[in-house]
Amino acid sequence: AFALGFVFWGIQEAFCSGSTEALLFDTLKENGREDDYEKYAGRAGFFAGGGLALSMLLGGFAASGGFFAASVLSAGSVAISALTAVFLKDAEKAETDAVSWRQYTAGLKDGLFQGGKNRAVLLPLLFCVLIVIVPGILEEYDQLYASRIGLSIGLVGIWGGARTGMESLGCFVAGSLKKAFGGVIGISVLAAVSGGLLFASVYLFSAYTLPLYALFYAVLSGCNVLAEGMLQREIESGHRAAVLSLKSLLMNLFGIVLYLCYGGISDARGMRAGFLTAAVYTIGASIVFIVMGLGARRKRQPF
Repeated sequence: AFALGFVFWGIQEAFCSGSTEALLFDTLKENGREDDYEKYAGRAGFFAGGGLALSMLLGGFAASGGFFAASVLSAGSVAISALTAVFLKDAEKAETDAVSWRQYTAGLKDGLFQGGKNRAVLLPLLFCVLIVIVPGILEEYDQLYASRIGLSIGLVGIWGGARTGMESLGCFVAGSLKKAFGGVIGISVLAAVSGGLLFASVYLFSAYTLPLYALFYAVLSGCNVLAEGMLQREIESGHRAAVLSLKSLLMNLFGIVLYLCYGGISDARGMRAGFLTAAVYTIGASIVFIVMGLGARRKRQPF
């Protein structure tokens, strides 16, 4: 039953991937407020991250009396989410007739063709796939990393909640960073800074530098919101959900590659070496995107 529950969880993730973001953008666009996408998407990420941080802090207390209580509370939160979904309303521009699989794949191919021709779509899409995925890989080793530094089990849980809170804070402030860092060059500079923060934290390898590690997550979560806003504005409405779903798929596929690389490096050189390699990769990939962004800017400038 537990495994079957996760099967259905995977199905709902497939339905929601790309669709919720597209619904938000189309709803804002219908009301002439598409420029506020980063603001509302950031707030959504903030409250989602805050809920996750709170659940991490309270989950241990709930489970201390047995996992039944924790399971009931978890199921209750999912039931509330399902009830909320019942009251969601499609934006008029997002409403379409049912399409066949052939029509859907044709639309997806059109979206991919658009991304291949339009750098305004391709660069933020690749940025998400190649850079934004990095924190998602490292967070699987957060607790192990914290324990290796010397934190007690109780402090590891508090650290996990604090780190998640910082990540949600990065989403919240993304909207205010839009003017200064809204382009490919801007988010790439931020990503390079986040890689530097990660490198410094891991190189010093101390509990006192964990705030730098948390800032790495905060900065890249903000970059994710900004990059997604760029995609939303450039993708045609009919292809928006499909292309965003493709982005999630590509991120997961590349994530598998990063997992294998991290595991190999960590087995050979130790966990710390794996984290340092991730930091260097983030900085290097960010510099590449800065160069590509500068190249795209020059092509748009008249002689």
